[in-house]
Amino acid sequence: PVIPEEESIALDDGIDVQIRATSARCWVEVQADGATAPAFKGTLEIGDVETVHADSEMSIVLGYAAGVELTVNGHNLGAPGGPGVQTIHLPQDLDSLVSG
Repeated sequence: PVIPEEESIALDDGIDVQIRATSARCWVEVQADGATAPAFKGTLEIGDVETVHADSEMSIVLGYAAGVELTVNGHNLGAPGGPGVQTIHLPQDLDSLVSG
């Protein structure tokens, strides 16, 4: 589906990502702005929420992408993938996540 311009996600103030484990445990590692140390690394249990900020770019590795929902700058994008490991690069992958 085509997303109207007002539905686009503004990234002027950086990237805020909320990762919520909704249906399964999920191992997560997030790198922000090219830093060598992870902004977050750990396992989210069902119901856990982790919020991470980056000024310009972010890399998210999800051990079980189907078990989580991603919210980027206030827009819930739902599960970013199927069962299995998925790596998401923001902002590069944002359009494909929004369009599903």
